[in-house]
Amino acid sequence: MTASTEITMVEAIHQKYDDDVETCIHIHIPASAPGKTESGNLVIPPILALHDSNISGAGDTDRLETLCKQVQELDLTKNCIKDWSQIIEIIERLPKLRFLNLTSNPIENRLSWECDKQFPNISNLILNDTNVSWECLMKLLHVFPRVEELHLSLNGYSSVDLHDDFRYPPLSRLYLNGNKIQDWTEMCRLGQCFPHLENLVAMESDLTSIMSDVDLKETFPCLKSLNLTKTKLATWEDIEVFREFPVLVDLRIKDLPFIQTLPEKERRQNIVARLPNITKLNGSPVHEQEREEAERAYIRNFLDAESKPQRFYELKKIHGKVEHLADIDLSPDLHYHIKVKYEDKEEMMDILKDQKVKDLKKLLQNFCGLPSNRIKIFEFYELEEIHGKLKHLVDVDLSPDLYYHMKVKYEDKEEMMDILKDQTVRDLKKLLQNFCGLPSNKIKIFEYKPDYNQLDQLRSNIRSLHSYRWTEMDEIHIYPTETYVSPNLSVHICEVHAKE
Repeated sequence: MTASTEITMVEAIHQKYDDDVETCIHIHIPASAPGKTESGNLVIPPILALHDSNISGAGDTDRLETLCKQVQELDLTKNCIKDWSQIIEIIERLPKLRFLNLTSNPIENRLSWECDKQFPNISNLILNDTNVSWECLMKLLHVFPRVEELHLSLNGYSSVDLHDDFRYPPLSRLYLNGNKIQDWTEMCRLGQCFPHLENLVAMESDLTSIMSDVDLKETFPCLKSLNLTKTKLATWEDIEVFREFPVLVDLRIKDLPFIQTLPEKERRQNIVARLPNITKLNGSPVHEQEREEAERAYIRNFLDAESKPQRFYELKKIHGKVEHLADIDLSPDLHYHIKVKYEDKEEMMDILKDQKVKDLKKLLQNFCGLPSNRIKIFEFYELEEIHGKLKHLVDVDLSPDLYYHMKVKYEDKEEMMDILKDQTVRDLKKLLQNFCGLPSNKIKIFEYKPDYNQLDQLRSNIRSLHSYRWTEMDEIHIYPTETYVSPNLSVHICEVHAKE
């Protein structure tokens, strides 16, 4: 038998599960063989996958019924079945079948086949890449009266040609990926024909807009989840239409070309701010804090705009007055901007902080015309100017203080440490591993300042230690979480225990 020879489903089962048989003849096999009953018959699992097996029909239907009486899921992807009558013949012999996958079978759309039975057990029907027509689909759904999940992807649809009076209430999940539908009114026909539709997935389609005169409250009264990722939606007005779905809460709209140039955070904020009904966006929950930040950012975006959208006024009622964020330069100040005087000369200079007095003297040689070893530098304070008092400047290192000098304690150990300010909380955890014997991923850090008598957790691993502004009075204490920590401790690093 060549690889391209068409065979029956019974033959395919024997080829897959019975190494000793090359035909569909029923032969007794010793009970010790794998996949057999005590009588030697084949045992077929409840999930039967016969991908790419060149199956063109059922074969010996009595034998098929004997083999597959326990089969609940049947996957016939990439076979050679052309006739719906052959498919019906297979289904008739599988009394427990509830899941049927016919993807990539060259099934002809002839309507001449007849079936006087219905198969209410089948709840999942996959017809991807079969080019099944809408007319044929309506006939099939009469035969399968309780399909809850239907897959119609890659069928080349450019329209939805269901009859106006066709209604199929059982369907709740519909997949239409990779089709060519451009007009949203065509998609709305799906909502009318499947009135209890809760989940619609139409990724990678040619859909260009979802704006129409259709009343979405009537068209999609039950739709909770919608996926239009990699479609051709082109405006923010299209995004705002998602508010009109009466129960929509879960939305996926990744890879839309018109917002791809925005940074990821800004993209998400713009969508969240416009859609108060969405609680899950692109697979991630929208938390209350994220929504508030997004809505306030949206208000700021339109503060100076001459024409403001309606959503701006809605959010202003919620959040009140929102000011522009201050444009703050958080980079460290590396220079003193200070007046320098010598005799009757004076000049405003930027003097680098990261240098010593002797370096400053060298810098000032040209200004005052004296060699550095003959220069004395005095600092003059406004407060002391009243008294006419000058102080001689000692030779001090003016470089910025790069470290916190703090006491660190763990159980009966304590040590004064220089902790670099220019690092994150995550870096500090790694630094303290050797000292306390805890891995960094089991460490939590709490900040306690004696002046405030308050214990606070350092929650962000990426926050810079610069921002904490600790003093030498503050300490770092390290404790396992089960140990009682008295309120007068400063910074606590506690071991994290996995939940039972």
